[in-house]
Amino acid sequence: MTISLLKLPFIPLKLILLNANLAELIHISMISKRCYRVVKGLRIPYLTSLEMHVSKESTCVKVSVRAGSYYLMDLFKLEMREGWLHADQVSFARRPYFYPFKKLRDIWITGEQPMDHDDFKYFVENTVASYNLSIKLPFDPKFKFDTFKNDSDYLVIKKDAHWITSKMFHSFDNAYLQLFGCKMTVVDCQLFISRWFHSNNTRFETLMLKFKRVPVGYDFAEYELIRFNYYMDCTDGFDIIRSDGLLATILIRPLWFVFHVWHDRFPDLAGHTNLFKS
Repeated sequence: MTISLLKLPFIPLKLILLNANLAELIHISMISKRCYRVVKGLRIPYLTSLEMHVSKESTCVKVSVRAGSYYLMDLFKLEMREGWLHADQVSFARRPYFYPFKKLRDIWITGEQPMDHDDFKYFVENTVASYNLSIKLPFDPKFKFDTFKNDSDYLVIKKDAHWITSKMFHSFDNAYLQLFGCKMTVVDCQLFISRWFHSNNTRFETLMLKFKRVPVGYDFAEYELIRFNYYMDCTDGFDIIRSDGLLATILIRPLWFVFHVWHDRFPDLAGHTNLFKS
């Protein structure tokens, strides 16, 4: 014996739907206008935002990206905040990748193979990450991108940041900047710290550089270096205090350079792992 869900009282119907997964709820919403209204009226506590993953062609439901995105946003009363580009699985002809969205809160670009140079440039020039841009891609040694600009709060370039020039590096205005495989020099590091030290910037938090080769010749003699025992683990680093009282740590390892500003001098370290622990 089967019972139509829509003939159930509202509370039992609501409990049943809340135990369904999102794919099932989307399918139910497409059955009829009444089903759409019922699903739209649900309050789903674990659903706080929507993500768009651009990868290989779907083998399940084929629908216009634009139409599908707006349908889900209206159905669940949420914004599209995050975008994932899985570059190895996407045809270079599939542009713009996150259409119709030109601005998202967080964007991740991942892949094991280099993207086409013009394709990558087109993407970062036409899609803006307001909070976090994370790029985990290898790049051709000859790759250049002189016009790259970014002012998101978080900018992370893993695997290969050799194409980030000194001029670009000093133009960034991020709260958190992480560059792996970069070619920044000792002078770049010193100028970066000097700029912060003589400014009133209270937004900046962390600079983390991982080099291809070990830089030599650091000179921070102009600052009053004080040793503190704060965790990051920065106990082997040196600390400087700006005129407004902000404390910052300079940590130098063979292939690493870390500059961190302690907006919270006594952070809760529970559940954290030491990045440099051998």
